[in-house]
Amino acid sequence: MSPAQINLYFREWGAVRKHYTSTGIDPKLADSKRHELHRRALGCMKSSKDFTNADLDKVLGVFRAITSPADLGAQLRQLDQSEERAEALIGRARDLAARCVSRPGLEGTYLDGLARKIFGGAQGYRRLSEKNLAALCGILQRRIAQLTNPARARGKQAPGELAAACQAETAKNPF
Repeated sequence: MSPAQINLYFREWGAVRKHYTSTGIDPKLADSKRHELHRRALGCMKSSKDFTNADLDKVLGVFRAITSPADLGAQLRQLDQSEERAEALIGRARDLAARCVSRPGLEGTYLDGLARKIFGGAQGYRRLSEKNLAALCGILQRRIAQLTNPARARGKQAPGELAAACQAETAKNPF
């Protein structure tokens, strides 16, 4: 988890702990309940240090169910975070792919082919996990860096050769 996610987790846990202690539960017992809430949210015991983004979303949803039981929207929004992150990564991948293809409208085809080549199988880029979508975006960023600065990939070039190198790369690109 990132430092911001850790802060969010402990802020939400602090609200749950405060709720428990205000209802008369001993603070030490409240602390042990935190692990029970992890188990309830994830189906198994897992340390907060080992949480994935999806794990954090589930646990925060359980925490919010305790601190704001009447606010179903907050709980559901937390559970939708995974899909929102995936959609944001898909949008980012499409934006990056648009910089790699020679004609508008071919981004999806380019991304599907790239996803099949990198991750195997017949699945398209929209069916990739968050982790693989992030990896795909990183690959696209490195590819864009190579196209815009071929000197990084092939050694130093004279200034006039940069445009020619980019045109040559574009000519090789079927997209």
